[in-house]
Amino acid sequence: MLKARYSLFFLTAIAFSLPASSLAAQTGKDLGKPKLKPRVIKRLQGQLQAWFEPQMEGDGLANRGAEQSSRGRKKIRQLNKKAREGRQSFIKALRKNDEKVGGVLGSIPDLLQIFDGCFPKKKVFSSGKIAREWTNKREKLGPYWILRPKGYQPNKNWPLVITLASRDTDKVQDYLTQLWPEGSERSKDRLIVAPELPKDHDLSTVTNILSQREVSAERPKLSWMLKVLGRLFNVYRLDTDRIYLDAIGDSTPFAMRLVSLFPDRFGGLILRDPQGIESLTVANTHLVPILVIGKKGEETMDKLKKQLEAGKHPQFKIIEADGEAPYADQGQAVFEWMKGAARNLFASTVQLQPPHDLFRKGYWIRITQGDFLNQTSEEERPMVKAVADREKNRIEITARNVDQIQLFFNDALIDLSKEFTLVINGKIQKDKRTRRLLNMANSAYLRGDSRFLFTTSAQYNVPKGETSEDK
Repeated sequence: MLKARYSLFFLTAIAFSLPASSLAAQTGKDLGKPKLKPRVIKRLQGQLQAWFEPQMEGDGLANRGAEQSSRGRKKIRQLNKKAREGRQSFIKALRKNDEKVGGVLGSIPDLLQIFDGCFPKKKVFSSGKIAREWTNKREKLGPYWILRPKGYQPNKNWPLVITLASRDTDKVQDYLTQLWPEGSERSKDRLIVAPELPKDHDLSTVTNILSQREVSAERPKLSWMLKVLGRLFNVYRLDTDRIYLDAIGDSTPFAMRLVSLFPDRFGGLILRDPQGIESLTVANTHLVPILVIGKKGEETMDKLKKQLEAGKHPQFKIIEADGEAPYADQGQAVFEWMKGAARNLFASTVQLQPPHDLFRKGYWIRITQGDFLNQTSEEERPMVKAVADREKNRIEITARNVDQIQLFFNDALIDLSKEFTLVINGKIQKDKRTRRLLNMANSAYLRGDSRFLFTTSAQYNVPKGETSEDK
């Protein structure tokens, strides 16, 4: 039985198949075509939903305290039984098809399509007009404004744009429609959300990551945003490779901090008139496309550009705009930039340098043991860089002030049907791992991310050695 799936974004239908070209765009690789026929994939999608849907309903009841009543406990038991039956049916069907075509668990195109739409969503009426919603509707907590395309249906994945207004914005709904006009070409194929900023949350604060007091003080802000995102993930069918954060002015420090903490959740970061650029950990956001919009010659713009260049960030763009923020006249340029900006969860090269002692995971790497931030200088903070070479079936790891790591594997990175080579700080070892369906499904379920598909994982001790910077 799966663990409870929480509504908090990071703590935690009609079948729609992705064409092969979309898979390549999302992963940055040509993964080939699915082995299974479309009708077989559609059948497996339905069987997976028959597992996840009652599991989600049962976990939701448990999270709301339904277990405190005998009626609630009975309902949860019924749902859990239904989920177990669905799970057994799905596993049996997948194994049967695996025997027919061979290696379905090793075929990322098949897995991405089978799991696509695995979290059933209810239909939500949409007139194409902006509407107000809450993270807790009953108590009217966590209000936000959302612009849904007219005719929104949960039969496909929808990109999501989170727009953070500045603190002095009177009506965030007007700010949202200023950037994304209702009924415009730019807003018809995505969900756009503008949270109402709590009065006691100052998003302009630059957190000193070595100060326990300041790190603790930022928790309410993180919790607020994660609840908004959690609500959106639970209600809407989102394209988890295309989640964008768009901030302006005094909201940009918080946006940079959030993306630095959770880089593998975002497909892009937009900064309008950025402030507090120390909040951006460039080394931890290498795979997040960044768009910066501001006035030419503005000092902070120049500093941020130099910061990104010094950190060798490969995916940033600067737009020097005329007029005043929020530069609504750059809407089409932002729209065009988004077309090429997406998360690459299966990137061959991943760099992880966490700016927090608790959040130490990104993409397919997790630091399980290593120095704390206050134990090292800024230049010597814990860092891991991993390069996967599928042709050579080899992964090379360079780590600094890290004692142990966990790696998540799938056949987009290496061929798991064979022994692979792992080089950690120059020390070579051979390994062989077994693909595990339940581990993969459990991880995708708990994250609420149908594309977090890693079929196995393992922990490795990190030998001391010279980093690439020392050589």
